[in-house]
Parts: sequence; C-alpha cells; structure tokens
Amino acid sequence: MPEPTAKMQKAAICLAQGASLAATAKACKVAERTINTWKRDNPEFLEEVQRCHRVIYGEALQLAARKAGEIVTFLANTALDEKMDMKYRLMAAKQVLDAGVMFVRHDQETRIRRIEEALDV
Repeated sequence: MPEPTAKMQKAAICLAQGASLAATAKACKVAERTINTWKRDNPEFLEEVQRCHRVIYGEALQLAARKAGEIVTFLANTALDEKMDMKYRLMAAKQVLDAGVMFVRHDQETRIRRIEEALDV
C-alpha cells in the first residue's frame, strides 16, 4: 500500500483529535466513504491515525503533568473550604480522587510495559 497522502494525513489528525467522520470528510474535502475505504483498505492510514493519537495524547499528558500539582492543590483546597457550597466541595474531592486513580493506573501500565520490554514479550 502507498504511504498516506496529504489528505490522508489531515484526515488522520482530525480523527485522532476526535472529529466525527462527517467533520473529517468535510475538512479534507472528500466523501465519508473515501475515509471508510482508507480505513478498510490502507493499514498505513490506520497506523497514521494511531500515531497522531499517540502524539496528541502525549502532548496532553505532558501539559497535565506540568500543571497537575497546581490543579490538585486548587481542587484539594476547594474540597476543604468550608465556605464553599457542598456541591462544589464534593465535585472537587471527586476530581482529586479520580486523578489519583488515573495516576496509579498509568503508573501500573508503565511498569508493566517496562517489564514486558525487558522480557521482550
């Protein structure tokens, strides 16, 4: 199969960013069935979508990691602020707990991936 064209690359970026099939087709000036054909018949196109998704996700994680301390501190302070409406305090506490779960999950996945790489699995 040929390498992805410029339109395929643009479509891959749109799809990786979460755009719908219709929005992606419109942005790339192709029919929706064309994108479906690329997805079905061109493994390089699917690889490009996955690569773009990894880049976008990686950038988002880096930004979140840089700001995580500030965000968690703000949310924790909100959760503990007795002057705040209880609804907002509970929402803030939930976000702190959800972030902790995500951190632990990511850490576990990273450790498993490193072990698998070391074992060449």
